[in-house]
Amino acid sequence: MKIKNNFFESNGLIELAKLRDMDLAIKDSYAVCKIVKALEESMKIYADAKTDLFKKHGDAEGEAITVSEEKKPAFLKDLQELLDIEVELEFKPIKLPDDTKVSPKFIQALEKFLDLE
Repeated sequence: MKIKNNFFESNGLIELAKLRDMDLAIKDSYAVCKIVKALEESMKIYADAKTDLFKKHGDAEGEAITVSEEKKPAFLKDLQELLDIEVELEFKPIKLPDDTKVSPKFIQALEKFLDLE
């Protein structure tokens, strides 16, 4: 399954934490742990690349890095390119019990990780 790096800028991780906290069958809990581990590894790579973009285009002001208006177009172009990169993850989508109550926001954020059939 492929996801784009823009997943790391969405509510997906928050919703995934909710999934991790649900009382699921052991095989589904195991599958959630595998998904979380794969995402954490990819998120670290993404976060490092994003930090590098700020360092490349920005100016350090103490602990903060700011991007000037003149450098902003190039920064945003590079950031969009980073967000559009697809990451291959190996996992099996999870089937939630039929009586599981979740919000539409939850489903929208995690639809790639759920077996909704």
